[in-house]
Amino acid sequence: SYSIWGLYNLTNASIQLYLFGSSFENHQDIEVGSVILILNPKIESSKNKEGGIVFCLSHAESLIQIGTSE
Repeated sequence: SYSIWGLYNLTNASIQLYLFGSSFENHQDIEVGSVILILNPKIESSKNKEGGIVFCLSHAESLIQIGTSE
């Protein structure tokens, strides 16, 4: 199982985040508006369809929820 998240900053720069393995299992319920910390992602050489970066995570420890945005 896996999921694909779209992450954006205030200038609409995009990152696609692919969650696999324990990263998917432990973090599939994080809600929109959460503030997350991404540690040591695998950076894919391909760009997403919007020209942004693609990160892959397969370990639960690589993603930490640190808060929520208002």
